Amino acid sequence: AAFLRHFYRVARSTRAYKYPPLLPLPSSLLPPRILWFPFSGSKFPVLFFSSSTLENPMSTEKVRESHVYMAKLAEQAERYEEMAESMKKVAKLDVELTAEERNLLSVGYKNVIGARRASWRIMSSIEQKEESKGNEQNVKLIKGYRQKIEEELTQMCDDILAIIDQHLIPFSSSVESKHAKPLRLKFFGVYRKGDYYRYIAEFKTEEERKEAADQSLKGYQARPMSLSLLPL
Repeated sequence: AAFLRHFYRVARSTRAYKYPPLLPLPSSLLPPRILWFPFSGSKFPVLFFSSSTLENPMSTEKVRESHVYMAKLAEQAERYEEMAESMKKVAKLDVELTAEERNLLSVGYKNVIGARRASWRIMSSIEQKEESKGNEQNVKLIKGYRQKIEEELTQMCDDILAIIDQHLIPFSSSVESKHAKPLRLKFFGVYRKGDYYRYIAEFKTEEERKEAADQSLKGYQARPMSLSLLPL
């Protein structure tokens, strides 16, 4: 903030800047990094510093370590939704995940989704029994509850699929690392997509089910290629 006030005074006191007076920008509108904007006619860029960057500097690596540690704590406490959320934040840093981080991400979502899949199977079984008894009122209640579980499953599967498509696959296909070959990481993401689309196909109907099944098959077809990239 002090830097900005000083900059405004300098800007107003010199004739070198032939622009209207600069208006203060709230720090809440500035991202946590340094930005520069070359104004028209100026030979020098104008720098804006976010106050959060100046006051609370924290490297990406530190943020990453913190999220990974929280994911491990959540796993020990069997709080898998929080585990998945922590690893989701790591993936959104757009860094190449280590084998341990990939495992944490998979375990988190596997348990979160697995619990709903088990609930869905139980509700489907009870629904069939009530239908055979002709208990229409109970069937209606069960169907509504089952649909709620299906909505949660759809949201969770869409969530991890978006992470794979937007963060894991694009980054792994363009970065070399000591942790794993880029193509191997890419096929890891594609293969995992096969799992999540299979989960969706389990409860969808008609065209949605067929589409999910087709996408699942594409993911599983990538497995032989990914295995060929494993080190001897």
